[in-house]
Amino acid sequence: MHFFRSMKRVFKYLGITFGVIMSIEMCLLLIGFGSKEYAPTYSFSSPSDYTDLFNDSAKHKVSLYVTNLIKGRNPIAEYVYDDRISIVVYKINVHAGGVLDSLLVPGLDFARPGWFHRYCAVTPGQLKMSYRCDSVGLAKKIIVSFSGDSISRIFKNRNLLSVKMLLGGVAIQYEKKGLVDLEVEKYRSINDKISTELTFLKQGDAVFFILISPTFNSYIDSTGFSRKILNENFFR
Repeated sequence: MHFFRSMKRVFKYLGITFGVIMSIEMCLLLIGFGSKEYAPTYSFSSPSDYTDLFNDSAKHKVSLYVTNLIKGRNPIAEYVYDDRISIVVYKINVHAGGVLDSLLVPGLDFARPGWFHRYCAVTPGQLKMSYRCDSVGLAKKIIVSFSGDSISRIFKNRNLLSVKMLLGGVAIQYEKKGLVDLEVEKYRSINDKISTELTFLKQGDAVFFILISPTFNSYIDSTGFSRKILNENFFR
């Protein structure tokens, strides 16, 4: 009798476990359903406001790799500079008033994408940029979390901030306890840490997030490139 009672307990726990697994799989199925509509389609034209960020000299060396067109959000454009540097540009829509300082907020802890929420990704150079499969409205705040080594500021004025680091990860949210909208992490990296420069540039009703790092087969230190490639007026 003891044996049969024990077996009944085993089958009971197996049944509970199976039910939990099936529930999780059903949740994942429901969450994943329809996410294909947020997968990027590709264009080989650079958005004009993205192109205007580069100075005249850089325009001769910067070539568009691809523009990722995504439902419900601005394009993610991938460029290559001199075959050695990967440049990713993404525009975050914000309220027109105020300077960059009034929008950027440092994250206290490194945020991670939420469980049971679907993310798509693009993979420029040695990095992966994941974005939430959802439409994005106007951001009142941009909360930025960093992880990595040797994080330091390169340049700052009213409307531009450049930071260099050996990248561990970057996460962007628009509300303090909101979901992570963008995450950047290393991917197919040839180094333990990737020399990376992050630039936030406020222009009118947008903040441009510019990510500069080595291309897939490059070891180059990419920090300090924002001043080399962006319009010099931004640094005044």
